[in-house]
Amino acid sequence: MQSKDKIVIFVHGYKGDQNELGFLKEVFENRGYQYLSFKYGKRNKKDEIVDLAEAEKEVARFINLATSNVNPQTITVVGYSLGAAVAVRLCAENKIQCNCLIVISVFDSRSDLLKERGISLSSDEDITPADLVKKFPASTKLFFIHGVDDKSVGINRSRRVFLAAKKSNPTMVICKAGHQFNTSQEKNELKLCIDYIIN
Repeated sequence: MQSKDKIVIFVHGYKGDQNELGFLKEVFENRGYQYLSFKYGKRNKKDEIVDLAEAEKEVARFINLATSNVNPQTITVVGYSLGAAVAVRLCAENKIQCNCLIVISVFDSRSDLLKERGISLSSDEDITPADLVKKFPASTKLFFIHGVDDKSVGINRSRRVFLAAKKSNPTMVICKAGHQFNTSQEKNELKLCIDYIIN
């Protein structure tokens, strides 16, 4: 892999894998990016990530190994849902370096989100992008994408992170979609958002 190559690394969500939102691969490859993704996290029988701290370490290891001889200015990281929160934390804590971070359907606080569903978390399983983003490196471009019809992670949660990130001069792109981007129209909306950002 040459340092001049543009690389995008996709970090999937809570129950996802390396193929989640896989239709984005073509969008990036058509723009000259090498697209990398992998399945991370220790899983339970429902294929849910059960150890967030270990999952974050895996993501950081993968990104740092995949980009060890690459100029950070050629690296874009795309995080989706929980993967977006993980990517925000890794960037804020300087555990990964990239030129651009695109967060799709990010939440402001994992514990607050799950509390609405009657689930409580231990403090080591919480993650609060709305606080972390305040420490975000100014040199990294930050983009938010969120669907107005997202019932899993309401758009207001993403807005809170966006507003907290004001010193990073972020951009927010809103699309007509739910959380999963299941329909062809929703997929096209997300493709247009990504294409707008990387164009």
